Formats: sequence, structure tokens, C-alpha cells
Amino acid sequence: NLYISYAYNLYIPNAFTPTNDGLNEGFKPTGLGVKSYQMSIYNRWGEKIFVTTENQTSWDGKDAIPGYYLYHIKAFDFRGNIHYYKGFVYLIK
Repeated sequence: NLYISYAYNLYIPNAFTPTNDGLNEGFKPTGLGVKSYQMSIYNRWGEKIFVTTENQTSWDGKDAIPGYYLYHIKAFDFRGNIHYYKGFVYLIK
């Protein structure tokens, strides 16, 4: 018998630096076993400033000032499970 183990893991960075140096240019989750996700970014006043449902799209933060931003992520795995995440990311310029 062949047993295939299912793996799911989502990594969410806590900071990024859109400074055109080629390192940490955008904010997006990455992981194993992630089919798709929906991500929203909010400023300190609770205004939604970015939304994506594209796995390859990251928030570049170019029009935002440095500081903390709230994210909400709804991730879907290949088994149909939904995973919810919320937290803060620090934008460094």
C-alpha cells in the first residue's frame, strides 16, 4: 500500500522592504498545499487599501507610508479546508 501524506503550511512574513533592492519587495503568503487565498490589507484607520485573490500577486506598499498594517487572509487547501489568519505586517522604507 502506498500512503500519501497531506501537508499544509502557510508562511506569512512579518515585514517587507519595497526599496528596489530585489529583497523582500512585496508582502504575500507562501506555503505548501495552498490552493488559493484571499488577502486584504488595512491601514491604521481600518480602511481597506489592498485586496487580491491571485496567488502570485503581492502587496508592494509603494503608495503607503512606513508602519504597521493589518492583514486578513482566507486560505484554501487542496482538501477544501479553509484557514483564517490575521495579524500585522511592518512596512519598512
